[in-house]
Amino acid sequence: MKTAIALAVLTAAWVTARPSLAAEARFPKGAWSVGATGGVAFLRMGDVNDQIRTLNGSTQSSFEEIHHGGEWAGAIRYAVDDRFFVGLEAGGMRAHSNDPASGRELVARGTPALVQAGVQIDASDDVAVRAIGGLGALVNASFEEQGAGRVQGTAALAYAGAEVEVRVSGGLGITAQALLRAALLQHPDDAPYDVDFSGGAARGGVQWTFGGRR
Repeated sequence: MKTAIALAVLTAAWVTARPSLAAEARFPKGAWSVGATGGVAFLRMGDVNDQIRTLNGSTQSSFEEIHHGGEWAGAIRYAVDDRFFVGLEAGGMRAHSNDPASGRELVARGTPALVQAGVQIDASDDVAVRAIGGLGALVNASFEEQGAGRVQGTAALAYAGAEVEVRVSGGLGITAQALLRAALLQHPDDAPYDVDFSGGAARGGVQWTFGGRR
């Protein structure tokens, strides 16, 4: 978690302090890009937190409610023209809560797999601003008390947000993303509650762009 926060802060610093010798932030028609991001996932987890409060009240445990966790992703994109692109993204998401007295742990996790699309809103020298969206599934989504039991399933997943890229050198860029996400796992394994991964994310990472017309 500390690593994810540090990465997001570092990325924000790169965006603020624009490198004076950076290359032009272009993603022209026919170009490809590969990238990796990581950061903080903000999670709704309404029913799960209700379950945690009930558990704490009945067993005198001290589990914290789950409101955030870590996430990471890799993506590949193709520029359909000078403004629009499509791509694929996959990664992981994990959030946990511990009971200090017993050492027990509650874990929520899943594997996002999405088709991604986006449009470049503005580009000025070494900085590009894009709107991005994704649609797919959160597979292997689960909530468990480790060593005691687990419920799992697959949830539909969609997100929308914005991305800023600062081109550092050539095709290498530093990215920052802010996303809103919907992903509700309804009554997994007939459990009397939902596991709601909806919320948002703040992510930072790197991206390499190559090819396309000059």
